[in-house]
Amino acid sequence: GDRGGPGGGRGGGYGGRGGRSGPGGGRGARGTTPVRSRDRESGETRGLGGDRVEGRHAVKELLLAGTRTVRQVVIAAEQDPAPILDDIIDLADEAGVDIRELQRGRFDEMAATDAPQGVVAFAAPLREYALEELIAGVPADGSPARADNLYRSSGAEPPSPSSLLEDDATDDQHGEAAAEAPATSPGDSDGEPPEGDRDPDAEASAPPALAAAAPPPATGSGESQQVLLLVVDGVTDPGNLGAILRTAECAGVTGIVLPRHRAARITPTVTKRAAGAIEHLHFAPVSGIPTALGTLAELGVWSVGLDVTADQTIWDLPIADAPLALVLGAEGRGLSRLVRKRCDVTARIPVSGRLDALNVSAATAVALFEVLRRRTTG
Repeated sequence: GDRGGPGGGRGGGYGGRGGRSGPGGGRGARGTTPVRSRDRESGETRGLGGDRVEGRHAVKELLLAGTRTVRQVVIAAEQDPAPILDDIIDLADEAGVDIRELQRGRFDEMAATDAPQGVVAFAAPLREYALEELIAGVPADGSPARADNLYRSSGAEPPSPSSLLEDDATDDQHGEAAAEAPATSPGDSDGEPPEGDRDPDAEASAPPALAAAAPPPATGSGESQQVLLLVVDGVTDPGNLGAILRTAECAGVTGIVLPRHRAARITPTVTKRAAGAIEHLHFAPVSGIPTALGTLAELGVWSVGLDVTADQTIWDLPIADAPLALVLGAEGRGLSRLVRKRCDVTARIPVSGRLDALNVSAATAVALFEVLRRRTTG
């Protein structure tokens, strides 16, 4: 954050207020809570995001955000002094969080990632939001707004994107594979959705381009942030997911839609790679992405799938000012057939080199910041 840092201007090391000489010393019964043993990332994650955060920036943002309960911060002994470590210690101290110093060998055994940067925090899982809450908007304090949709303030009823689109478009013949995830969108890992997500109507026709359809009205006054959701399905690499989430937070994404199964989970590796971004994002885990896209359509949100085979480019879309959900597919596989059909439109990122697509995290950055540019400059 812009915070000057509790450690700013102080001497090196862990020294600080109250003559504290280290994370394990100082006030009260500090360092008495037992440290948990290493919980491999391949194991079951308890709640959204699990119960641990690793890495200096991730832990600092966890403490700054204050949106979930932090039970303990563990710091490896014998680290070189660094202002960010002082910041973490002071933030934890201000919040009344237990701080413990652990010898390096034991700390490394306890850590779940390869490079935790000498800091691990144990916290409550992330809160899960419903799709309706993401659309209604979530105030800065993290409490969900009532599930009245954003059009209610203007007295207008939100149009359904599906109702604005023709139903007699020809079928999309692109098939299952669609180059790298950057130019594609989310799909189930086996290419076919669960039985509950099958839609005979969607199978019959693909959504036409939006160029001929009037977009729904903009989300209104500057008092509430315009809806910009990121739908991430089928991304399996934790590094990619972490980079995507960091980009999403920087671009002002108002909500993240993730599948509960068959995709990368928010693990300590994802959290560390996101550099604390997850603390400022709102997540809506869903059982099926196709069904979620249908719900978003009913709520007046356009869905745009990134697809390397699309006819339109991301620069040509006429809906940057509309409530928007950008849909990403799996690395190498792209959008599944049904997810592609459920999108209101697909778009590609033009490339000039010999390769046909960016990787999924790079494509996410290009697409999100194009939407941000359009919304900022008009």
